[in-house]
Amino acid sequence: NPFSQIIRLSFENLPILLAGICFGPVVGASVGVVADVVGCLLYGYSINPVVTLGAGMVGLVSGLVATYIVKRPRWLSCALATALAHLTGSVVIKSIGLASWYLSKYDMGLAELMLWRLLTYSVIGVLEGTLIVLLLRVPAISSHIEQLKDKVK
Repeated sequence: NPFSQIIRLSFENLPILLAGICFGPVVGASVGVVADVVGCLLYGYSINPVVTLGAGMVGLVSGLVATYIVKRPRWLSCALATALAHLTGSVVIKSIGLASWYLSKYDMGLAELMLWRLLTYSVIGVLEGTLIVLLLRVPAISSHIEQLKDKVK
């Protein structure tokens, strides 16, 4: 059943998005790459460099959008950062990386794979973006993030 493999609802990108939105593109990309590599090692998967690039792009794009394109209002920044990060990293780049596995195994085209992933990440992105906005509204969390930013500078 291809759908159980293609449509997997998870919040695996939530920490990557949060890192990019809060700390910028370099930290976001780094968290994405490390998260993918560590995840592969922990679960015994082969490291797919294209999928790892996609994870890095989720962090990079979210950081670029939130840092340089739309800073305020916060909800708009998070929404746009999440949407563009998932579109480039999760839907386009990771789909290309996963294509060799899914396209031959389930007899589907790249466009069909991308459409399923677009549908999936549209739902996940709304949930992740909402969670990030809600988390950043908690004074203890936003205060701690600001302290961390000061230490990084």
